[in-house]
Amino acid sequence: MFGYFLNRWVIARRFQNAEVGYVYRRRANLPGFVVTEDDRKAVLKEFRQRYWKHWILMWVGFLLSAALVVFFAYVLNLSESFLTFSTYALVSGLVAFVVWEQRQWMLLPERAFADRPQLEPEVPFTGWFGRFQRLSRERSWLKHAAFIAIYGPITWFLAPRSMGAEVGHWFLFACFAGSLIGLLYGVLHKTLSTSQNHR
Repeated sequence: MFGYFLNRWVIARRFQNAEVGYVYRRRANLPGFVVTEDDRKAVLKEFRQRYWKHWILMWVGFLLSAALVVFFAYVLNLSESFLTFSTYALVSGLVAFVVWEQRQWMLLPERAFADRPQLEPEVPFTGWFGRFQRLSRERSWLKHAAFIAIYGPITWFLAPRSMGAEVGHWFLFACFAGSLIGLLYGVLHKTLSTSQNHR
């Protein structure tokens, strides 16, 4: 339920109030579209229908796959390593499906408005790294501190206590550690940019 409201909020906030209706823009460095209130409601309705259909398909497919793995492991008397590998494969497939489907949700408005005139981007396209730097400059110091306060302790608690930790443990730790490093770089970049602007 939380995931639904979070993703709906992400899509809804991209509809910015304009003189006539709304301007939809996924990112500031991408083209925008002038839309109406009915267009906005239609996109959110389609998102709601697709989200719950996706949620049902995802969990039904995952549970059926897990049941089949357990069944074959029991009938064929397969080793524990097979179950471990199958578990990683199922979880990886689940994550890949979630990422792919979320990408489809985010593109719903642009596909719906593809035949309409496009507005110029608000900022020039600079690639992923340039966008990351811009967002770091625009993010408030309070948000920087809040993100670091969240990711820092989680990264510390997830840090493997020995080199013999499982691969999944190392992967999860690497994800949070990489995010924390990115956040610290964002603070450094904002600090340097602010000091240069004050000169």
